[in-house]
Amino acid sequence: MHYFRIHPSLWQDRLRRYRAAGLNAVQLYIPWNFHEATPGKFNFVGDRNVPQFIRMAQQNELFVLIRLGPYICAEFEFGGLPWWLVKYQADIVLRTSNKLCVFHLYAYKYLFI
Repeated sequence: MHYFRIHPSLWQDRLRRYRAAGLNAVQLYIPWNFHEATPGKFNFVGDRNVPQFIRMAQQNELFVLIRLGPYICAEFEFGGLPWWLVKYQADIVLRTSNKLCVFHLYAYKYLFI
């Protein structure tokens, strides 16, 4: 479920419908560029409040399968990667084990551990 494409006021309804349809899990992408549009400034409030979405899913007795990325596709701009990775980092090589890429990736993923 793409929580980032659903208004937060509708999250509960959508999750209830999943459960009512007999599903026991919800899978979601967490687009990096949606939560860190500016380097080092993370946003998890309002329509970006993925912790709240996960709590709602758990309240509806749904397992949550997180697809953190970094590249998520999902027809999301730049596959969910933040634009600033290539704008400010000339030596970065995306979607590889490039040290600079991995450095930024771990800073992001650490938030979810």
